[in-house]
Amino acid sequence: MTSKNLLSVRLKENNKRRVFTWVVSFLTQLIAYEGILTVYLSRIRANKSNGVYATVEQYVKEMNGAVEDALGFQGIVYPCLVLVLAVFIGIQGFSYLYDRKKIDMYYSVPVSAKSRFAVVYINGILTYVIPFIFSILLALLTAAAQGALSQRAVAECALASLLNFVMFLVIYNIAILAVMLTGHIAVTIMAVLVFLFIGRVWLSIFMTYRQYFFDATADLFFYEFYEYKEFAILPDYVVAVGSCRRIKELSGIVSIVLPMCVKYFAAALVIGALAYFCYIKRPLEAAGRAIVFNKIKPFIKVVISVTVGLIAAGLLYDATYHNVVITAAGLILGSILCAGAMEVIYEFDIRCAFKGLAATVVSVIVAVVIFGACYFDIFRYDAYVPEADELDSVAFGVDRYSDNFYDWSDEDLRRSISRGEYISQNMFIKDVEAVVGLAKKGQALMEAYDERDINYDRDLMNVNVLYRLKSGRTVTRRFMIDLNDDSNRELLNRVIGSKEYKEGWFQYIKEDEMFKRSDLELSYSNGITESYLSAGKGLELRDCIIKDMEIYDYDLIRNELPCGYINMFYGISYMRIEIPIYEEYENTIAYLKENNAWYPLEIRPEDVLTMSVINHNRESQEEYYINDPPAAAQLHNVSIDITDPEEIARVADSIYPDSMYSLWYKDRRTFKDDDYDVTITFKENNGYPYLNGYQTFSFKNGKVPDFVIERTKVTPQK
Repeated sequence: MTSKNLLSVRLKENNKRRVFTWVVSFLTQLIAYEGILTVYLSRIRANKSNGVYATVEQYVKEMNGAVEDALGFQGIVYPCLVLVLAVFIGIQGFSYLYDRKKIDMYYSVPVSAKSRFAVVYINGILTYVIPFIFSILLALLTAAAQGALSQRAVAECALASLLNFVMFLVIYNIAILAVMLTGHIAVTIMAVLVFLFIGRVWLSIFMTYRQYFFDATADLFFYEFYEYKEFAILPDYVVAVGSCRRIKELSGIVSIVLPMCVKYFAAALVIGALAYFCYIKRPLEAAGRAIVFNKIKPFIKVVISVTVGLIAAGLLYDATYHNVVITAAGLILGSILCAGAMEVIYEFDIRCAFKGLAATVVSVIVAVVIFGACYFDIFRYDAYVPEADELDSVAFGVDRYSDNFYDWSDEDLRRSISRGEYISQNMFIKDVEAVVGLAKKGQALMEAYDERDINYDRDLMNVNVLYRLKSGRTVTRRFMIDLNDDSNRELLNRVIGSKEYKEGWFQYIKEDEMFKRSDLELSYSNGITESYLSAGKGLELRDCIIKDMEIYDYDLIRNELPCGYINMFYGISYMRIEIPIYEEYENTIAYLKENNAWYPLEIRPEDVLTMSVINHNRESQEEYYINDPPAAAQLHNVSIDITDPEEIARVADSIYPDSMYSLWYKDRRTFKDDDYDVTITFKENNGYPYLNGYQTFSFKNGKVPDFVIERTKVTPQK
């Protein structure tokens, strides 16, 4: 074997043809790593010279954080850089396959196909890795020279570099596979886009069809976090980078990066082996063809045509307000037109649009079957309720609850945890019989669904359940609960009163860090008054609340309104958390009284400075609109000011604070009269800690004083 056949010599020869690729790789990575770091650090130094940082420690912390941001998990910047370089390097290395003259030149050299592939393949990886190492080392030296390099920054840089390399490898192999399957650069780029995004497109189709056809039972509480979050490469990559960017503990970052690297490295090996196999089997005369292997043309045609047909059907179903006939026509026509377009791309000849009719027919049939299966619920998605003996545990969430959760170990509260994510990781209800019982009754309710009955005669609550099956599968569903149905009461008490539900729903039970933060402000408010508590005793208050929550169950929250809320305010994030307090919470109320923070839910008339009542006259507007539309147009809100002490006392006894709300309360829809708004301004220096500014109230239903009704009533002028 001569020296010319040595791998190292072959690599050098190949590099002479890839100078431009090396230049692009060096420049882009120098700008991305060294350039971004330099900009970050220069801004912080400028802020220091302007006196922004009060202490040296704060300045050093900002410098260290800048290095972590610039060389660690940099949002969307580095995923985009890796994507562009991987596709560019992969396609450029084997671009000679598009030109028959270059193919003849390459194949004229007495080298095996295996060696030829290895040279180009290895050189492509080196074209990314060597500039990357150079850029990272230069950036680390720059950071160290300015005293900004910390152990945390080095660790994040190493983990991010590992993840970026593995993701480069898998995308690089995808690009090479696309080259091996195609014979034209434009078709190759389309193939790369299909490989990278087809999973996400199908996920979007599936989610859209869930919304259209399974709206009653399709869960969106757990679903967004728990299902199909790794359905496509790039979204998975971007989400992982964003998650690592927000996590404070290195162990948490490692738990994301290492499994992901193992998974995608294995994927890269499989895709790389497939690309090599296709290279060996690729015919020499393939240059210029759209698709190199004729046997895979029908398969690609069916996949793309079905996808386009389903997208067209989804758009038409929404645009035509669920007109099934037009939707079906669009589904079929979209699949046929796409199939024809695929044949034109294959042959680069518009006259071939009607070629390959068998694959076109298959495309239409597959699209119709998928759409029909969703429309008619062939697989009984809506009817699914597992048996209790199939389940290990469940998590249980309510649609209307909107608060997010936070990573309390993070000083700056940078990581917001979605409801579904937190509850799925912390709620493990073992009384599965109770949840299954509610689900079966909820499904029967939805099968007998009557919109008018649902809206006006029943008090319904949408709940979401994550079923953890003993087989290891997880399934999420949504169903309705009729809160007026007394037969649900026992089951709801078993679920909501369970220790597992409370620990998974109320973060403050598990996370005592919430009460230890230096920026915590504690107060107690009942919608009328607000009194402040010592944050230093927050853990004592938490212990009282947790002890009182032993009596927390469905009966309590169904039959009682909170008498007030513990407010937790965090200055760093300007975040407020409210904890409802009930009159039965003996320990908490005793604690509030001991700390001079307990006040009754009452308005003292002598403390009122001004009181204003507005009547929106909604019922009158509806009545006149039916009988006399022009007169209805003259109706307007009527406002009165009340100054008489006796009248103020009557109003004060009949109103309730708008800020006091209960999700489960039995009269939540009828407790307040929404036709009236009451606004009160309290006198200052009255010795009572009334809330500052204007406070809004509503009349209790049926408690509006007669004089208010008379003075705010309006009669349209004829």
